Amino acid sequence: MFESLETTLDKPQENKIERLRQKTRIIVMLGARFFQKGEGNEFPPRFPLVLESKKQGMPKEVVGGDVRMRAIEQLYEEFQSSEENQDTRLRIFTTGGTEEIDIPETGETLKISRAKQAENKLEVKYGLPADIVETLPSGGSTIGNAKALAEWLENNKEEVGQIDEIEIITNEFHISRAWLMFAMALYKNETGHDLTLTEDERREIHTVL
Repeated sequence: MFESLETTLDKPQENKIERLRQKTRIIVMLGARFFQKGEGNEFPPRFPLVLESKKQGMPKEVVGGDVRMRAIEQLYEEFQSSEENQDTRLRIFTTGGTEEIDIPETGETLKISRAKQAENKLEVKYGLPADIVETLPSGGSTIGNAKALAEWLENNKEEVGQIDEIEIITNEFHISRAWLMFAMALYKNETGHDLTLTEDERREIHTVL
């Protein structure tokens, strides 16, 4: 499956800057919904494992933001403790759309960036340095996250170097779908055109997802 993707990315592309190695480790936390009571209560938002769903016919949904942040905290600690990473920079991107929170007392609806709140929490609660955590403006969809990262990589070739690996932090049930979307976005960024899939590959993807 995806032989065409793997084969094309392995080949050197014309009109590309020669990049000998990946100089920056890239970790992307996909967006997660959060919960925050009241307005101006000064408490950081909670990113629970399960939250009431806003999707029709679905009472609850798994969101898991704090779990993702704990995973990033562990990866950061491992990165810091490894001597192999002395010549490698670490960049962590947070993504996500807008969380709408109703305030019954005033009738207002707060609109707060999930990506920005995740960035703040990684820095304040989990102790990550502000210079390695960055909000990636990308809307609320996984494909939007993937396209935004591909564009950032294209604009920062000299800093990143050759792309060998991108780490995506999300829930296990979502990882196959996320991998596919990021792989296709990076493929298009590298080759300039969409990945062509056979009917058998399309059916296999439909079965997996």
